[in-house]
Amino acid sequence: MTDGLNDARAMRVAEVMTHFRTISQQIAQYRVIPPAGQAQARGFVLLNQCHVEAQAVLALVFDAGPAPGNFNAEEQTKKQLQRYGDAFREAEHDSMKYIRILLDAACRRFRVQKIYLRTVACMRWVQRRTQVLQGQVPNASNAAALAQLDNTLNSELAAVTDQRVFYELNGRDIAAGNWTAEMPSLETILSYLQTWF
Repeated sequence: MTDGLNDARAMRVAEVMTHFRTISQQIAQYRVIPPAGQAQARGFVLLNQCHVEAQAVLALVFDAGPAPGNFNAEEQTKKQLQRYGDAFREAEHDSMKYIRILLDAACRRFRVQKIYLRTVACMRWVQRRTQVLQGQVPNASNAAALAQLDNTLNSELAAVTDQRVFYELNGRDIAAGNWTAEMPSLETILSYLQTWF
């Protein structure tokens, strides 16, 4: 592109991908082997699901070609171009590639951040469950406390909304002084993710 922002754009993609990698590594560290006979407890099942989802995101290969499914990359890109101003219109072809790369990176980071927040909620559930059970197996005497843990987990998972994830990531970027002018909107990310996963 000819607007003098190539270095900033390259740095931004690198920042987003570095954050994606860091979050992915954090998720991988949260591995728990459930006690015998308890692998089907809600938190353990969800924790395993989080690991599977994170691995799926890591396994996705970037494709610079057309976006998958019904995602209208050209329309979304043109909306982004209009938002970014005249400088982009001068080099529309190159900017479309850049936006596609940034969109892919932002979607990966968004997806693993959401998985990470769910993983952390599951890990709190594991810790609380360990405290409730104190080495015992689930039984009638601790059933009510375990049910309350499941309810708490459900509440925490319900709080992991798309808006929360987006605004947390955006807030971190701003606090870190990262360039956010060209980051895709939540609407764009969600539209792309609907066809991606």
